[in-house]
Amino acid sequence: MKMKLRLFALCVLFLVAPVLRAQVWVTVAPESTTISVALPAGATYRLGDTLNNKWSASVTVAAATTFNPTAWPGGQYPFPDPDPEAAKVFQVLEIGAAQVVTVTDTSVTPALVTTDTIPGTAAPAPPVTVATASIPVPPGQVYIVTLSNISIVPGSVDAMVFSPTSGMVPLGQLIGTLLSGIQMNLTIDGVTMLCSFGQTFTNGTSNLICAIPTAPSQ
Repeated sequence: MKMKLRLFALCVLFLVAPVLRAQVWVTVAPESTTISVALPAGATYRLGDTLNNKWSASVTVAAATTFNPTAWPGGQYPFPDPDPEAAKVFQVLEIGAAQVVTVTDTSVTPALVTTDTIPGTAAPAPPVTVATASIPVPPGQVYIVTLSNISIVPGSVDAMVFSPTSGMVPLGQLIGTLLSGIQMNLTIDGVTMLCSFGQTFTNGTSNLICAIPTAPSQ
């Protein structure tokens, strides 16, 4: 009986033990006399050799720090060369928050600047729930939706067609004529309204006259 209880206790401990996530190191640059790396405050880095799996101690920077160059000794590494004579790489540890690392390569002209974002390990924030039907919805209620800053892009085909020398009617008059008989459904926050364009188009502004449809009579 005691043996069974011990086995049961071991199973319980195994089930409730937290799952430890392995550390993830991201290579951001090779060791080089022409490459520098700028780290944000709180970043943890190391220098080492992936082939021989020899690494320096990991170091966390308290303030934003630039390693220029990444080659050892760069004058900023507080540790001895982890693998002398071997080609090494500069790595940054993933943490809870995303980190932006800037790498500058001066071996080319102009210098090549690359911004890398190391994703964070924290769980994403839950989606924000947006309340629906935030506008009043009594059937038959009328709303006016104003469309403004309507214009033609200079140099476009429409700009040539509706230029003052084309002999066409003014743009405002044409749009007002073409759209005056058009109806459409407009849905805002889950509320569907029946809309039609107003009769005027002035200074790049037109109105949609919208109403909440009334329920059909029973």
